[in-house]
Amino acid sequence: MKNFITLFCLVFLFEQKTFAQNISKIIITPAKLSIAEFHEKHTAIGQVKLVNSKDYFAKTKGTVDFIFDKQGGEISKDTIVLTIDREIAETMKSQAEANLYMAEYNYNRDLALFEKNIIKEEGVNKSKTTLEQARNDYKKVISTYKDMVIKSTDNASIGVIKANIGDLVKEGDYLFSITTKSDFYIFVELPEILNGKILNSDIVHAYGENGKPIQGKIVAISNYVSDNGTITAKLIFPYNDYLLHGSFVETDIIFNKHKALGVPEKAVLKNNQGDFIYVITPENKAKKTFVTLGIRTNNMIELLSDDVKEGDLIVLDGLTKIYDGSEIIIK
Repeated sequence: MKNFITLFCLVFLFEQKTFAQNISKIIITPAKLSIAEFHEKHTAIGQVKLVNSKDYFAKTKGTVDFIFDKQGGEISKDTIVLTIDREIAETMKSQAEANLYMAEYNYNRDLALFEKNIIKEEGVNKSKTTLEQARNDYKKVISTYKDMVIKSTDNASIGVIKANIGDLVKEGDYLFSITTKSDFYIFVELPEILNGKILNSDIVHAYGENGKPIQGKIVAISNYVSDNGTITAKLIFPYNDYLLHGSFVETDIIFNKHKALGVPEKAVLKNNQGDFIYVITPENKAKKTFVTLGIRTNNMIELLSDDVKEGDLIVLDGLTKIYDGSEIIIK
């Protein structure tokens, strides 16, 4: 009986000691360091431009006397959209056509007379020079005519025409835009610090009216810095109804994609000495380990330190209770 009581007391004391030891230990949730995918992201605002679009500006001054009446809709090729002093334009064109016709007639006549030895070569050369001048004049007049009688160059959509009949326009005044369904260009300005870091192979997204990402490609990146301290990137996106020609949209460029050792962001603490994590030792103790951090991606932080490696156990939850060297119990 005496031996039984002694044994009971020893077991009780051992259990009490074990309980006391466990009370001093801290229960934590661990995590294992692993390789994760990282990337950087730059957001920029750019203006949307349809590849097959054309903005029309006045190339001559004058008075608007005709405007296409179905604005904001479809328009057929060679449809007259707007005219500036059309009567003057038609008169110029008719006179140039008449001059060209007469010059061609005189040259052909003189050439025939020369071949019959009726006139000398000088006469043919003179009419030939006149014909060449008439052709040049006609070409210039037709160019001016097209600037005054403006037609659609394709089956397309036409926007709102800013001018009204009777308005006096001058060279450089914006008139209207014509667009066709095609890819979109977006030009964005990037800070100089990204020069050489963003590549043509990097991923880019644009966000249209519905807020959903539209994936595109980087066409080109300038190799010089503008007066504003930026470099220009040219982006291209497939046609999408949620991108509007002329609108300004947000774009994201995903670059510097790579794999590296990562740690959950919530496991990283900071004091006046720097950033640190708690590594779990084989003895189930918390070891404060200062680390060098890289970039953050999806709640993960890149670890650049040599003091930690893949597979190391760290403390994830329970960080407010532990300290360097504290004994822990893994949940």
